Amino acid sequence: MRKIICLAVVVLVIGLIGCAGPKVAITPSNVASLKGTWEGTLAYGEFEAQTGPAKLEILNDTLPLRARLTATIPQIVASYFGGQGGQQSAENNNGKLSNRGTIVWASDDASKASFEITLMGEKNLNAFFYFKGMRGDGNFTKK
Repeated sequence: MRKIICLAVVVLVIGLIGCAGPKVAITPSNVASLKGTWEGTLAYGEFEAQTGPAKLEILNDTLPLRARLTATIPQIVASYFGGQGGQQSAENNNGKLSNRGTIVWASDDASKASFEITLMGEKNLNAFFYFKGMRGDGNFTKK
């Protein structure tokens, strides 16, 4: 019985990894394919149980990439920063190609905020972000 449970867990993990698709390095030759609207969910660091819908719009097809992120931020997360929850938007015009084959948008101010995307297959992105001491992640699908 124990072996069957272990086997089932292994099969499930392999299936989940296979569904995510392989990581695809973002290069100058494929960066144009990122342009468009990506929809998904963000999970907020210390508040792992707190997630919210998000939309990432990549507005151009050449480097540096311009993007607009619109996210619905749970009130408990916004309170941590002394803000108001709900839908918030931010734009950044300095998306740069990293040596890891990802795109990174970084702020120029003291918040040291950053947002990084990894291409997973053709239609999926993984995201990692840092904002005022909080780390989080997300997943997006191209629409």
